[in-house]
Amino acid sequence: MDATSDLFHYTSGRWIYNESLRLKERVLHFDVTELKKAAAAAVHKDSTKVHSFSKLAEGGFNRAFEMTIDDISVIARLPYPSTYPKHFTVASEVATINLVRSYGVPAPKILGYSATSDNAVGSEYIIMEKVIGRDLGDIWYELSEAERLKVLSQVGKLESVLFSISLPASGSIYHKDDVEVDTMSVDIADVDSGAANFCIGPDVAQKWWYDGRGQLPVSRGPFTEPADAFTAGAVKELAWLKSHARPRFPHTVAHRDLYNYQKVSPADHIANVEKYLQIAPHLVPCDDFLLRPTLRHPDLNPHNLFVSDDFTITGVIDWQHSSVLPLILQAGIPDTFQNFGDEVSRSLKKPVLPESFESMSAADQAEALEQYRKRQLHYYYIVATAKYNKSHYDALKPESTMAKQKLQQYASAPWEGDNITLKAELIRAVQNWSVLIDGKENAPLACPIDFSDEEVAECLSMEAEQYHIDVQMERVRDRIGVSTDGWTSNERYEDALEENTAVKAEAVAALDAASKKEFLDNWPLDDHEEN
Repeated sequence: MDATSDLFHYTSGRWIYNESLRLKERVLHFDVTELKKAAAAAVHKDSTKVHSFSKLAEGGFNRAFEMTIDDISVIARLPYPSTYPKHFTVASEVATINLVRSYGVPAPKILGYSATSDNAVGSEYIIMEKVIGRDLGDIWYELSEAERLKVLSQVGKLESVLFSISLPASGSIYHKDDVEVDTMSVDIADVDSGAANFCIGPDVAQKWWYDGRGQLPVSRGPFTEPADAFTAGAVKELAWLKSHARPRFPHTVAHRDLYNYQKVSPADHIANVEKYLQIAPHLVPCDDFLLRPTLRHPDLNPHNLFVSDDFTITGVIDWQHSSVLPLILQAGIPDTFQNFGDEVSRSLKKPVLPESFESMSAADQAEALEQYRKRQLHYYYIVATAKYNKSHYDALKPESTMAKQKLQQYASAPWEGDNITLKAELIRAVQNWSVLIDGKENAPLACPIDFSDEEVAECLSMEAEQYHIDVQMERVRDRIGVSTDGWTSNERYEDALEENTAVKAEAVAALDAASKKEFLDNWPLDDHEEN
């Protein structure tokens, strides 16, 4: 293996199962010399001025390299071959960053890019300035209460800028020059900076392109009618189900027990998507502000925020797969900050430490502090949103907002053997129909779909079991020290393997002889077939 091999292969961690698949997805070959030339040209320098070149980071979709060109630090980011849709993904991220920068959002400055691999580098790429500051994710758990609140206040202000951008349709943002003439697009009006070459084109969210969905003859946007944003994803999924779906095991291995380790037929899910499409037109709210096309960062977590020494946000990175959707489908608390599993957080009470905190053991104090931190993040994100981003706060308030989001998301998400989640949400839609339609004129008083008592009981029981399994698996992964896909650091890899063996042995010991083989054959943290 030559000295440059690490540049082309993933080296930032290991997977305790299906590692060969994850590594294969992340193999990326390109011409290093030509990438240096492209980066140097982007800052009007000769490639002889490139003094350093190193791999900076690699994630699930891209590999990033850092170069020093004279005294300028630049980042080159290249998508893996497995990232899709290639052209649209790169072109949309560039345009999205350029648009939000024109409104004052501190996204990295784009210096150059290629949305095609038909170039000397041999890969799509984006060249950008290096963001000044520290990765907030590296210090997130070290922040004091005051520092966390300062960050959340700034997040509220940043999101208020994004939510205020006037956009003509749902879809994703592009420069007009990057959208082919036969691709539907809607021009975006001139922004204050004077730039006038932006448009809304096809949505780059992965659900539209995954596993052959990019070949379907369906519309992926732009959608000028809000109702289309509620139905188009489900129409896409229904088309894929009817043309491509075959019986399969659930992708989440731990859920296979719910189906007695038998393959799941797509027929039930097809019926449920069709039921969703029956009620979807009635889910479109009457309030115009809830239908306003709204841009939101697709993954607002601490690792995508950079801060100065005084915790001022200096950069917001990773705008890949950004979508524009009606406000009601964008509203919500980012995963990093939400704590909906906690009753105090759901009630929006200001969090306080327990009165008995000082008399607690060290272990109990640590647990109480972590609970307090989670409640703080949830509460103060809402406070910042109410203060700086009123339209978002108002969209969060209706009881129906989250239910409508879930219905739309579950009906349009790629089917991977889960026949429970959408059906359970549809059952709740029937049960809470008056809340969903919220006095909407011309909406039927009774829900247009129904389920038998037996269906309701069976589905909700299976959903409860599925939730219990998910909670148990989260505890197992936390104990082993791996992420949801089995990833762990290089340093922890051997320990994680050892702990996985120990956890599996403990679980097997509690089973009778007849169940052990089936359990071992389906242990979710061992290599397994994914399709």
